[in-house]
Amino acid sequence: MGSSLIVDSREPQRVLNEFNKKKIQYKIDTLNFGDYIVLGNPSVVIERKNIFDFFNSLDDNRIWKQLRGLEKYVGYRKVLLIEGSVWQVITQRSKGKGKAGIINRYTSRYYSTIALIVKQWDVTVIRVDTVGDTVALISKIVEKVNSDDSPAYPILIKKDDRDENEEVMDMVGAIDGIGMKKRTTLLNDCKSIEGLVNMNEADLIKLMGEKLGKHIFSILRYKVI
Repeated sequence: MGSSLIVDSREPQRVLNEFNKKKIQYKIDTLNFGDYIVLGNPSVVIERKNIFDFFNSLDDNRIWKQLRGLEKYVGYRKVLLIEGSVWQVITQRSKGKGKAGIINRYTSRYYSTIALIVKQWDVTVIRVDTVGDTVALISKIVEKVNSDDSPAYPILIKKDDRDENEEVMDMVGAIDGIGMKKRTTLLNDCKSIEGLVNMNEADLIKLMGEKLGKHIFSILRYKVI
């Protein structure tokens, strides 16, 4: 098995020990987003969270920034890997008091969040029990995506397979923060790339919100050095 696996330098030693134990080759690098990258056909980026970090990242809203970061891996399959069970969190936080209420609260929050991720993000959610399971799954992903001679950086759709509408949608979607719904909203309003370029900042903010509207306006007027 080749070293098509890249592991974030901040992953704990216990995970690396499992990779070493199974003689899985990997490279270590500092990744801006995601914990693992598997190069193959298709390439895959994986965000790993143990169940306690999953809930902590909900508390501080960190998970949404991390999921948005995964979108930067264009053409990659995205995976959120949750390690552990919601019952571990319930057991730790209930301390034998008011357990019924805690069960309802945490299970509802857990499944609602996963449902929201499935609905709004192009991310596959997988749950495993242990670190050993995580390593076993990743090793299989490495094996499967490298099982033929296809290029490491796959093209999911050939350019000449797109019609003009799809090309325009792809151009608008290349701007960070614009997903399918937002690009549809923009193009329904401005009708064309020319119309989008000619929109003023106030109209973009009204349509997309202040932060994204300003970002789009800035990108459309950015001069390449």
